Amino acid sequence: QDKREFLRSYYACSSFMDAQVGKVIKALEESGQMDNTLIVFMGDHGYHLGEHNWWNKVTVFEKGTNAPFIVAGKAVVQKGAETDAMVEFIDIYPTLAGLLDLKDVPGYLEGKSFAEVLKNPTLPFRNSVRAITKRGDMLGRTVKTEEWRYTEWDNGNKGMELYDQENDPVEYKNLAADPAYAGIIAVMKKLLDQNGSD
Repeated sequence: QDKREFLRSYYACSSFMDAQVGKVIKALEESGQMDNTLIVFMGDHGYHLGEHNWWNKVTVFEKGTNAPFIVAGKAVVQKGAETDAMVEFIDIYPTLAGLLDLKDVPGYLEGKSFAEVLKNPTLPFRNSVRAITKRGDMLGRTVKTEEWRYTEWDNGNKGMELYDQENDPVEYKNLAADPAYAGIIAVMKKLLDQNGSD
């Protein structure tokens, strides 16, 4: 019963949000501003619906970190196109600043513009992306490439996880304890400690 109610609430929330986006689109069309508007739709997280026996957010698995993200408007060349390019939320502001020709943009931003991906969705962007969460008193940090996801809890003192993103996309088989993957863990750990500089 709890699972049914959770799913019902999740779908109701999604439907409600969809209706609100529809109202914004309708208002833009009726006001004649649709062609003068760049729309960015995003969620702050992904949501688990039972994967890993988890019915919520606040994880660093793929389901918890792969957030909804849609960009629409003149800057998007191929309407309705999808991309496999990996971006982080810190890349949104530099992208919008460039597309909208904002003045006095700070030079110390950590993010970078993915405007080229909006023109050509087949282009790659980041080689790796990161996420962080707090679970009780534990801090979880993760880094993901196209091939691997590596996670440390409290700098590895409370656990490590390594998942093969190609053969185990739902991330059920933790390979971190397998000595055969020690080299991959060393590479991923170095990426994790780079703090998004790629």
